[in-house]
Amino acid sequence: MDDMSETDPMIAMMLNDIACGLAPEYTSCETEGAGGSNHRSGADEEALRYFEILDDAQTELYPGCKDFSKLSFIVELFHLKALNQWSDTSFDMLLQLLHRVLPSGEKLAESYYWAHKLTENLGFTYETLDACPNNYMLFRNENAHLD
Repeated sequence: MDDMSETDPMIAMMLNDIACGLAPEYTSCETEGAGGSNHRSGADEEALRYFEILDDAQTELYPGCKDFSKLSFIVELFHLKALNQWSDTSFDMLLQLLHRVLPSGEKLAESYYWAHKLTENLGFTYETLDACPNNYMLFRNENAHLD
């Protein structure tokens, strides 16, 4: 995947949203030089994280793969993990199986930990909420101190 035109459209939209958050004057990921390495020198930490995400979005999952980038495949797997309530352990097991199945040269994360590290700059975060046993009340914000 050489440029943003070959990137999954949903991933391209996410990257555009991130870029616009970094620099409001930035109008599109397709703007000239959006992922060029010449723009990386002197970039702040947040911009460098964006360029790292951009690189992952443009890296083929394995040599010759045109359907998924390194990033888009992990995003799809996280979507399935959330929809099907997979545990982190089951996700690790799936990644281990996929490593054995995919052709050599694949760029798949080796574990849930590394997959999460790959996507953390996208803002995929969660907050664990404590609820009573019958799920009647969430103990958060002003109710966090209640038993």
